[in-house]
Amino acid sequence: KQWYQRRVRGQITFSPLYVSSFDVETRFSAFIHHNVKEKMMKLLLLNLILLAIPELCLSRSIKEGKVWIPVTNTDLTPTTIVAFGADFDQTYLRILLTTASTEMWVPSADCNSEYTWCRQHGHYNYRESHSYVDSHRNFSTHFQDHIVSGRVSADQIEIGDVILSNAEFGEAISSDTDFSYSDYDGVVGLGPGKHSTTGSPLLAQ
Repeated sequence: KQWYQRRVRGQITFSPLYVSSFDVETRFSAFIHHNVKEKMMKLLLLNLILLAIPELCLSRSIKEGKVWIPVTNTDLTPTTIVAFGADFDQTYLRILLTTASTEMWVPSADCNSEYTWCRQHGHYNYRESHSYVDSHRNFSTHFQDHIVSGRVSADQIEIGDVILSNAEFGEAISSDTDFSYSDYDGVVGLGPGKHSTTGSPLLAQ
């Protein structure tokens, strides 16, 4: 039983209001149904937000060019492992990370074995990669007061948590003089600038 106000001839009186059990059950069921529906909508919206956040963060990370690269620093020489090729055809080489260059090159399997740098390091062999693309170009770059030259190749490159398709790099075949270096096989140039004889600078890619 409830009481409600009734205005009669300017006066306020109170009269009893009887509500049947059927009305109570009906209103209660409608209330429960409304609450459940509201909670389900909130849960659905929350799931959509949770699914969208990783995609938004990933898109933002790609646009901002953030790349996670595991680096080994030996004697102030930062290096990382780079995979050339796809699937089971991948070749793993230790690469020097340097901002002093915009070029990316590795010793080629066709390099002259008379050179010390050719004999002592790992090589990239385009014949072993089904994702290799011939760029029909040559390159030449300076390295440690020497000139390294060869051909430009394109292949899938995996560096850190990023995979680049048809990324161009140089296959070093010869040099102006013999020289040697240690701790790494090739070079990844991270320096600023647009000019690169081996294709687009890695930062631009």
